[in-house]
Amino acid sequence: AFSYYIKKKSYLCTSEIKQQYHMKKNIFLLLTTVTMAALFAGCFNKNAYTINGQISAPEFDGLTVFLTSLDSKDFIDSAVVSDGRFVIKGEVETPRMAVLSASDPVKGIGCQSVIVLEHGKISIDLITDSLCGTRLNDQLYSIITTNEEMGQYRQQMEEYYRQYVAAETPEARKAAEANYDQTEAKAKALTVELSRQIYTQNKDNVLGAYALHLMVENDGITFDSLDALLSSAAPAIAEYEPLREARTRLFHLDNTSAGKKYTDLQGINFATGKRTSLSSMISGKQITLIDFWASWCGPCRREISENLVPLYAKYKDKGLNIIGIDVRDDMKKHEAAVKELGITYPQFIDTTSNAISTYAVQGIPQIMLLDKDGTILARDLRGAAIEEAIVKALGIEK
Repeated sequence: AFSYYIKKKSYLCTSEIKQQYHMKKNIFLLLTTVTMAALFAGCFNKNAYTINGQISAPEFDGLTVFLTSLDSKDFIDSAVVSDGRFVIKGEVETPRMAVLSASDPVKGIGCQSVIVLEHGKISIDLITDSLCGTRLNDQLYSIITTNEEMGQYRQQMEEYYRQYVAAETPEARKAAEANYDQTEAKAKALTVELSRQIYTQNKDNVLGAYALHLMVENDGITFDSLDALLSSAAPAIAEYEPLREARTRLFHLDNTSAGKKYTDLQGINFATGKRTSLSSMISGKQITLIDFWASWCGPCRREISENLVPLYAKYKDKGLNIIGIDVRDDMKKHEAAVKELGITYPQFIDTTSNAISTYAVQGIPQIMLLDKDGTILARDLRGAAIEEAIVKALGIEK
């Protein structure tokens, strides 16, 4: 009877069993598909990157290579160099600019390279800057890093810098500095040209943002032009933090360029130790040379001893005022430097740390000349150009 019941039930429920069979089969196929997809995803992650790095110099073995974000400076990852090689793996949802760097202050060695952190396998040598493996990195390397003319400029600048450091006379140092400045100007112009090529091809990604930032840093675009570009740019461009900061700097640079009135600052009059404003130290009866400097800055000290101190003695009775603005210093070190360099012209201490940003100072010394009415006549003056600007403003002969 039991067996009959089973047979009967099987007979009566044949259509139901078939439905259950097909349902189980479909579920099995679905689960198999999902499982295979999961396994495949485990083998291939579209966001994964691998950096196969090389530092072809034995003294770097054992050092740590750091991978940091270029825009935020945040630490991303690191690896130890072994037999001239290192590997860093990770994930990134969208491409971002990053820096690979390794250094040893004791040995006096260091190297770094900019890369685009994007999915795929990236190969790089931090000594030669050779870079390949992914679309954006291939483009970055092929356009900028491998440019022979740029390489020649770099070598020339290194040589002129060595000559500058080794110079034993002011004349030799000035010659080396002039040659360096001329070569740097050519290198900056070429950088702007190459960066514009990259930006044109990458207006929707972070490499385009990086290229546009290079144009800004090398004086290849005005504030108005950058502002117009950013107002309608893709998010990857408009939200790139270095570009946003560059826009602010260009605004201040434009606001303190030749032909504009100087911007007032708050600080301390070094002679009295009392709080004051820059405007209170500027006379409407004299032209004013402003020198942004600090005691720890070697080029600043040389510019003061070789040019500013002699020029002040020569022209102070002919209508020249000089104001030194100490942008970031220890008061005792500043006082010692004033005595060592024989500075007799007024000193303004920037206690708010606003001078650098307000005047878009990227490097010191930064020397600018104001007319009697406070109009900026020239900025970025160095060497012989300082006296030329002074005599022109005073309308006299040397």
